[in-house]
Amino acid sequence: ADSSEGVGYSMSGLSDVLANCQVSCGFCGEVEEAPSVVIEEVQSVSSAMSLTVDFTDMAPQERETTLKSSVAAALGVDMENIVSFTVVEISGNDTNQGRRLTESPTYDVRYEVVVPPEKTARDIIMQATSLADPGSSAMEALSTNLEEEHGVDTSTLVVEVIEKPQVETVTVLVSSDGTIASATSVSSDGSSNSSSSSSSSSS
Repeated sequence: ADSSEGVGYSMSGLSDVLANCQVSCGFCGEVEEAPSVVIEEVQSVSSAMSLTVDFTDMAPQERETTLKSSVAAALGVDMENIVSFTVVEISGNDTNQGRRLTESPTYDVRYEVVVPPEKTARDIIMQATSLADPGSSAMEALSTNLEEEHGVDTSTLVVEVIEKPQVETVTVLVSSDGTIASATSVSSDGSSNSSSSSSSSSS
């Protein structure tokens, strides 16, 4: 006999039955609701800097996480607000000209940070720009985070802002717990660029 005879509902309605099975039957476990997501349009600030520091014996992934944590501290935001982050080593290796190895490598660090509700884009720009000033609060926060949170020797730390901070309008997906899931930047020509809250590095 056809096993589908006498079932009482179509296959198209099966999803509705399964969605409610925790109420009507006992063979399903408790169904957990998916977290709600809110779409918001906010501002973001992107910039780039070169950073010279000694990451002796630190793996690339750990180095990347360390830098992301320190940049967040310097800008006064949570790490989750940094929606794009890349680290590339630009010096510290032998060259064809036979120049000596630098004592501490230099890294190209590029980031985009979503401006949190309690701050303005101007606040982030001021912090990002002042990273080049050894006596600034941003530089102090960066150095303190590297030393106290990650055990990095900052005696050779040098930071130079190599790309002026730029403000963009981005569309972000924010989960019910406030975490930014992804962001889409909208450029002046109308094109978009999506990114998740992840980062990448190379050495």
